[in-house]
Amino acid sequence: MSCNSSSPFTHINIHLKAPGKAAQLIFRVDAPGTFSSAGWRLVVQGGKAQLVIQDAQPGQAGVYMWNFVGRQRNMKYTQLEVSGEGGPAGHRTPPAFLWGAAGTRSLSCCLRGLEPGYVAQ
Repeated sequence: MSCNSSSPFTHINIHLKAPGKAAQLIFRVDAPGTFSSAGWRLVVQGGKAQLVIQDAQPGQAGVYMWNFVGRQRNMKYTQLEVSGEGGPAGHRTPPAFLWGAAGTRSLSCCLRGLEPGYVAQ
């Protein structure tokens, strides 16, 4: 799945607002490029941004606030809920992918290989 914009991003800021906590800056980057921070990976190419969470943890749940800057400024929100403690020993949680594109009304979010206990909204 991909989301595209006719105008490329020049800057992207992403904050995480976890329940009961103040918003935390996850990324403030000049695009394009690939960036990593504390379990998150952000890939920005042209008018497409992809946030990858390899092993989603409860501390990464909450509302993600995306601020896109290009020819126009856009702010979008998406929510990721993580419940449970994962699967059996040695089991890897499927990565979460959050996409954003300027000019869209909403962001798409999905978990590859979605399993019980891991919900994306």
